[in-house]
Amino acid sequence: MCGIVGFVSKSEKPDLIKQSAQALRHRGPDAVNYKILKINDHYLHLGSARLSINGLSDGDMPMTVKNHHIIYNGELFETKAVRDSLFNKPETTNDTRILLQHLIENGTSKLNSLNGMFAFCYYDEEKKEVVLFRDHLGIKPIYYTQNNDFPLMFSSELKNLIFRQSSVALADIEKTLAFGGIARNNQLVNKVKTLDKDEFLKFNNEKITLHKTDQGININKNKKDNFDNLKFDNILTNVLQDHLSADVDVNILLSGGIDSTLLSLYSRNYLNNRTKAFTLTYKNKIYNEEHRAIAVVEKLGIKHIRFEYPVEENEQIIDDLIKKLPEPILDPSIVPTYYLSKKVSEHTKAVISGDGADELFGGYEWYRALKVRALIPSSILKLFSTMKLDQTSNLGLVTKISKFFNSYYEEDLIQLLVWQNLSPFMKNNINTDVYGDYLKNMYQEFDKYEKIRRLDIDNYLYTNVLKKSDTASMLNSLEIRPPFLDKRIIDYASTLNFAKQFSSNKTKLNLRKLLSEFDGKISRLPKRGFSHNFENWPSTIGVDYLNRYKNDFKILNNFSKLDDNYYKSFDGIRDTWKLYSIFKWIEVNKLNIN
Repeated sequence: MCGIVGFVSKSEKPDLIKQSAQALRHRGPDAVNYKILKINDHYLHLGSARLSINGLSDGDMPMTVKNHHIIYNGELFETKAVRDSLFNKPETTNDTRILLQHLIENGTSKLNSLNGMFAFCYYDEEKKEVVLFRDHLGIKPIYYTQNNDFPLMFSSELKNLIFRQSSVALADIEKTLAFGGIARNNQLVNKVKTLDKDEFLKFNNEKITLHKTDQGININKNKKDNFDNLKFDNILTNVLQDHLSADVDVNILLSGGIDSTLLSLYSRNYLNNRTKAFTLTYKNKIYNEEHRAIAVVEKLGIKHIRFEYPVEENEQIIDDLIKKLPEPILDPSIVPTYYLSKKVSEHTKAVISGDGADELFGGYEWYRALKVRALIPSSILKLFSTMKLDQTSNLGLVTKISKFFNSYYEEDLIQLLVWQNLSPFMKNNINTDVYGDYLKNMYQEFDKYEKIRRLDIDNYLYTNVLKKSDTASMLNSLEIRPPFLDKRIIDYASTLNFAKQFSSNKTKLNLRKLLSEFDGKISRLPKRGFSHNFENWPSTIGVDYLNRYKNDFKILNNFSKLDDNYYKSFDGIRDTWKLYSIFKWIEVNKLNIN
């Protein structure tokens, strides 16, 4: 796992590429290097900050084989299959070297065969062609831009592409609020774009062209109602064997929920006496789930390291995070995820996590809510949507009921986006028409519930989950591997009837059934959202900061008029964090709003 950066300019700029690569050192502290290459009458600058996981002795970048060069961020899985497919087989465990040879032999013709989480830049000197590519789900980030001085600039982080002339449009702030983060095909900083998932960019003769591999997720018209335990067992076993393989120890992030528990139990054949499971705890029992994790590690007999989040240090931790954030992360759980990653990185370089299982196997409460909603007359739903319902500070039953009734949309996909991202306050203060534009002509070939899964993979997983995980971990030089997002598991999940993965009263039916073979008690536990205990931070720090700008921005002026009880509610805490994380990040990075 690494950070990559590069640009094309009319003259050599060694100081700039060195500075740009050093700015990514938190992503890869083991080796920071750069290279400058002639490309027509310009110069291509390639920089890399490496976190060594595989091929420790022969993986430094930029990597060169004859006239071919690569800088690479991520991990390639099924590397043996990729290596076996090559005419010239590198004698190495380093996936960067194997990937480079694959590109030398195949160019961009077989990008859709690659399984992994990565973004890379490949330069073919003979063709004078630069290629940027991003994995099939957008697990690893890559941003790019261009201007008169630099016909191409790219980086693993948005922050690395901010310059004096950079600015932010108020309309783009609203879009970011609407989607809970910088969504696909959107931007926050003007003229800085991101490669879409499974998209590659070609730069040739000073021109940029974009291409899709059309890999995506397989479209299976004949969905299976039955979950094949044996088949999934074999797939997950093979995937975990791959994800736990590295030249450093790979450990486990264990929340005690269904997903991380299942991964832990399936991993036990590959664990050793050095393996550790890491869990974040809270003093406040409302937020604490350590009892679930303890039950798992006792069954596995592995070392369990628990970190108690110091709530009294919220202000200090958040200040530290905001200064480092490469882009605003609107999910408030970025705070505990950042803290956990920081503590875990003191013990290991790599861990596995349960990210992605909710989207693939029906784990979110809003899936249940859509089935319940279908049973209630729309007239009743519309009536309750105008009522004000109290909330607690965490995602408990009362808050879930409030979220269910606080708005009504006839279109399921828009309803889903509203439930995920918008409080009544946000809904009334930003332009929600962007949802209709975003969804126009999307998912026409799918049934109701498959549309929901596709939307969550394209939006919530991409915008919230993956960005939060990558940002929090890589700010602390930690690699998080999500086995559920391995292409082999995605391909199997896509054959299943998504509507059969959950019911109106229970999520993740098939994964629960599979887990029940190991532990019946854990398999019956309800879904718990990852809520953070902010205590007084929203009203004492967050709201006070936003009030400084209430005369400058209508949304902040309206937000300042809400009462203290709102700021202590679940929606109020999230709204405070969303607005604070954007406006404070803009201030820290000295951007103008226009």
